[in-house]
Amino acid sequence: MPHRAEIEYLLSKQETRKELCQYDLLTFWAFYFAESFECSIADFHRLWASALMSDSHICFKAFRESLKTTLAKIYVIHSIAYRTRRFITWYGFEQSSAKSNIYDIVVQLQTNERIRHDFGSLFPSSQKQGEKEKFSVGEFITKNKVKVKALSLGTG
Repeated sequence: MPHRAEIEYLLSKQETRKELCQYDLLTFWAFYFAESFECSIADFHRLWASALMSDSHICFKAFRESLKTTLAKIYVIHSIAYRTRRFITWYGFEQSSAKSNIYDIVVQLQTNERIRHDFGSLFPSSQKQGEKEKFSVGEFITKNKVKVKALSLGTG
């Protein structure tokens, strides 16, 4: 296992950072979304990150505030950045919830300086006035041709 200093050195260079993060969702999460860590990660976060990268069918089942939704959003952003998926659906029980989560992903694509520095502008600029005042997004296609769509499992 590499020492912390070696990992920090590899993450300090864009080329090696992008290569490391492509295959390790936990490293991607820690580097690009460091602000989401209020304390050390739990062992189950490591398991979830590993499961997401394994391409298995998984279901997160855990207590509230365990970062399930946060990690799922980060996985979607990872999939967009590395274009490992061409079509991503985000399901919510209610359509408004699904759209709200997609909006959060859009905001990260537009404002996360580390993502923008390493991957460029992935979200297309809107031509419409007032677009930034929206609080939900139903679907979009990124500049690298990944389609993301919010769908409802319930009736809302």
